[in-house]
Amino acid sequence: MHKLLQNGLYLAVGSLGAFAIWSLAPKPAYTPKAIVLPLSAPAAAVSPKTVRVLSVMPLGAQRRLAHVNVSLHYDAAHREQAEITALKKARNLAAGLGATGLAVTGMGASTMMKSLLIETVALK
Repeated sequence: MHKLLQNGLYLAVGSLGAFAIWSLAPKPAYTPKAIVLPLSAPAAAVSPKTVRVLSVMPLGAQRRLAHVNVSLHYDAAHREQAEITALKKARNLAAGLGATGLAVTGMGASTMMKSLLIETVALK
């Protein structure tokens, strides 16, 4: 009986220690990383609120300003928030180039690596 209580105490202390280490460990910062590949000279910067996000490449005479690729690591519980954050980053970069539209040409995620990649084209 004494051995059972001793093992229970060890288990409780070990569990508390593991929880304390887990809760004190620094949480990783999931900040998006981006690359802009210019296709033509940028225009004057605009507000990110004026940049429309398009799900298809429009037909017509839009000028392609740049390819904007954004990648982001995320935790499993926040994938939707990661997509929103990555699109905001792409939209801000496109606005800095003077784009009025941002066509999403590809979006992919790796559940194993918990990473997200969004490929876009900034349009004027």
